Amino acid sequence: MVLAMRRTEQRLDLRIVFLAAAVALTTAADVIFSLQVAAETYVEWGWLDALWLFSYGSFSFTAWLVTKPTKPSEHTYRAVRGWQLIAPYTAVAALFLTRLLTSTGNSLTLNLATTGVAGLVIGRQGIALRERRELLERQRDDLVASVSHELRTPLTGIQGYSQILLEAGDILSPAERREMVETIGTQATHLGRIVTDLIDVARDRLQNTRLHRSHYGAAELVREAVAAAAGGRQVATELDEEARVFADTDRIRQVLVNLITNAVRYGRSKITVVTRIDNGANVFSVHDDGDGVPNKYQHTIFERFERGAHKFDSAVGGSGIGLSVGRDLVTAHGGEIRYRPSELLGGACFEFTLPATQPSLPDLVVV
Repeated sequence: MVLAMRRTEQRLDLRIVFLAAAVALTTAADVIFSLQVAAETYVEWGWLDALWLFSYGSFSFTAWLVTKPTKPSEHTYRAVRGWQLIAPYTAVAALFLTRLLTSTGNSLTLNLATTGVAGLVIGRQGIALRERRELLERQRDDLVASVSHELRTPLTGIQGYSQILLEAGDILSPAERREMVETIGTQATHLGRIVTDLIDVARDRLQNTRLHRSHYGAAELVREAVAAAAGGRQVATELDEEARVFADTDRIRQVLVNLITNAVRYGRSKITVVTRIDNGANVFSVHDDGDGVPNKYQHTIFERFERGAHKFDSAVGGSGIGLSVGRDLVTAHGGEIRYRPSELLGGACFEFTLPATQPSLPDLVVV
């Protein structure tokens, strides 16, 4: 019943095979038993009872297989054909047909209703597979469009300034050439960060990251992240100059850059980054004056490729991996990251904590 009624996410596998075999054996045994009883040739505890026991064993084995976890695959929804969906139910259909032909009165009505329900279940399976396949196709297309947009932005800057330097470099002043080279370097760094995030997520490297911790000023970390991610936008800061963290500075700078980049992308005109010490821990918070995260996305916004209200809008930048990467890195440091509405600017506030002193435990890794 579980296999028949649930919205399956699996290809035809051993569970379906054993279920179909069990139903077929039971049906065959019931038909033979009916014929033997009619002919008065049935012998108790004969081979027919062994056939029943074998079918019951198949049902039990199928029930055991159902409890085992399996991993859904996109290939499932692309490869399943209609006949493959219907094939496992042929034995059930044969049983229903036999019952229909041999029943009368209330039994006939009940069997007709059961047959109708079985037809609806099979039809629902087909609809579920088609909807899931369409959803996967749409999500993949949106993800490709979002990542392409993310990569195209820094590439455009690199290509544009490189072309200017190549064609008109001789007539530019040293200050102008330096500014263009610095912009190319900044955009290249941004491009490399996007590619690194994608590779880390694809290979699950963050789950095995070793942290190279050192003492560093929290305010200096914020200033470096703002310089790398602001993109010309004015970012206000409220920094505790005395605060120091014991962390992998490259990784925490990466978290801050991702959060500030999101604030630039989804905020309107104001961004504020705050650091403070609270109960012996360093607290970093990035505030913006945008629309914030809708309630229904606040519990899933840190999942991979989750883009909240912009999930299916490729016109809005973002690959949906920055917050996931940030969560893994903060967790690896023994900290915590969370979202809340901003009390400063009225938009979104992403806040994370880090230990202020060296922990007694060895470097943590993401589990």
